[in-house]
Amino acid sequence: MDINFADITILVLCALTLLHPKMRAATLARRWDGWILDTTSLINHFILLPTLQVLIAFRLYSYLFPSMKGMIDFGWVGSLGAYMAIDYTWYWNHRLFHAKTPLWNLHGVHHQPEDLDIFASARNSLISPFFMVYFWLIPAVLFLAQDPMPFLAYAGVGLIINFWGHTRFNLPRGSMAYRAATKIFVLPEDHFWHHSAEQTYCNFGTVFNFWDKWHKTWHQPGVMPRTLGYKDPMPLWKKVLFPW
Repeated sequence: MDINFADITILVLCALTLLHPKMRAATLARRWDGWILDTTSLINHFILLPTLQVLIAFRLYSYLFPSMKGMIDFGWVGSLGAYMAIDYTWYWNHRLFHAKTPLWNLHGVHHQPEDLDIFASARNSLISPFFMVYFWLIPAVLFLAQDPMPFLAYAGVGLIINFWGHTRFNLPRGSMAYRAATKIFVLPEDHFWHHSAEQTYCNFGTVFNFWDKWHKTWHQPGVMPRTLGYKDPMPLWKKVLFPW
């Protein structure tokens, strides 16, 4: 597996988390079952899922629509449009996960950490990603694209923003970087509110914040939430394999 700029950036964020005294203390205080869940989730996210996307989704499209492979020249502009469309679809997928349906059990595992850090970014049960539009739509775009590199570049940036959003590395409020980024992207303080125990139904976007602002689910009070996560008595094996 090639190491790309997204992987390197995420590894740097992991290292910075462990080097920061307060963040390191909170991370190392995680219970053993939390470490098992987070470790299996990271392996699933970076190794198992990409393999399954090729073996299942990409091959399925090749079998059903062989003549459509590589038929679209997205370019950089089209690839950005395709990525934003997927991110918008995920916004509604994410809201559906938070509805009062059995899907919440699949996604609730991700919301259990009471002290969020980058190592919990991918926390999910092993079957949860199959219910996420990313699993199916990203291979679809790569299947259709003549040149997949522009789309993969945008997806890499999105992956970085997703993992960064689970850290406490906030941009200085009032800085030029903050003022520019907060107009477009979901920042860590925004995503922490999505994980809060105080304001649970907000900030469903993962990369772009347009969707929440348009659909009135945006919440940005200017401070970090005081409490995160929720307690769930579900045994570890169910959280990993079958969270119902």
